[in-house]
Amino acid sequence: MRPLTAFLAAPQFVGRRLTHQEAAMRVCVTGASGFVGRYVVRHLQQRGHLPICLVRNPQKLRSVLGGWLADRVQVVCGDLAERTALSAAVEQAEALIHLVGIIAEDRRTGQTFHRVHVQGCLLYTSDAADELDGV
Repeated sequence: MRPLTAFLAAPQFVGRRLTHQEAAMRVCVTGASGFVGRYVVRHLQQRGHLPICLVRNPQKLRSVLGGWLADRVQVVCGDLAERTALSAAVEQAEALIHLVGIIAEDRRTGQTFHRVHVQGCLLYTSDAADELDGV
């Protein structure tokens, strides 16, 4: 892992479309299509980083980012509870930003505060620790 200072500034990459090899950092973002996540993804892009967005609904991500910005992210479709999708997103990343959250429960779909905020975070961090050498 690179130090945080390397993550925060990469002016040589700002404004260009980057390949995976050129990106300053590959950053896994959960909750990328949410209220906060969309701004974080834009900020990462402006800094020259490649966001790897774990999302349940890629069309929503495209809608909130706009077509041009949505083409500048890597999308992994899935849910925090799906280990395969979670691993696919995390294993490609050098850094993680976890922004998944709900403001209301929907027990019919299984979206409870405990499942999303506690279990989701535990799955994400345990998978990340496995993939990122214990970080």
